[in-house]
Amino acid sequence: MIPKSTESSSLSERLLVVRKRTGLSQADFGKKLGISDRAYKNYELKIRKLPLEIAKLICIKFDVDIRWLLLGQGFIDSQTLGDVVEAAVIETRTFFMGKTMQPTPKQEGKIIRYLVQQIEEHGTISKDAQKNFFETFDRG
Repeated sequence: MIPKSTESSSLSERLLVVRKRTGLSQADFGKKLGISDRAYKNYELKIRKLPLEIAKLICIKFDVDIRWLLLGQGFIDSQTLGDVVEAAVIETRTFFMGKTMQPTPKQEGKIIRYLVQQIEEHGTISKDAQKNFFETFDRG
C-alpha cells in the first residue's frame, strides 16, 4: 500500500490530525504531554504558539516527523522518500504481475514517478485512484 502523508495547511490543523490519529481528547492528549488540557487546547486553537519543546515531545511520543509537524513537509510518521519510492515500485510491479503486457523500464519509471509525485503533492493515493490509473495505463 502506498504510504500516506497527511499534509495540512497550518500547525494547528496538523496538531489536530495527530491528536485525532491517537483517538485522544484534547484533555487526554495534554495529559500525555504533561501539560494542562487548556494549554494544549490553546495550541490547537492557535491562541498560543507551540513551544519547540512540546513539538519535540509530540514527535517522540506519537512517532511524528518533526518536519511534517512544524512545516507540513514530508510524511506524518517519519517516512522517507525511500519508503515512498519502494512502495510505488511494489504497487507497480504487483499490478503488472500476471498481465500479458509488461511495462518497459521507461514506462515503469514514469509510473513510479507519477505515484511518488502524487504522494508528495496530495499526501496519498487512494486504492481507487491507483486502480483507475493502472487500468487507464493497461488500456492505453
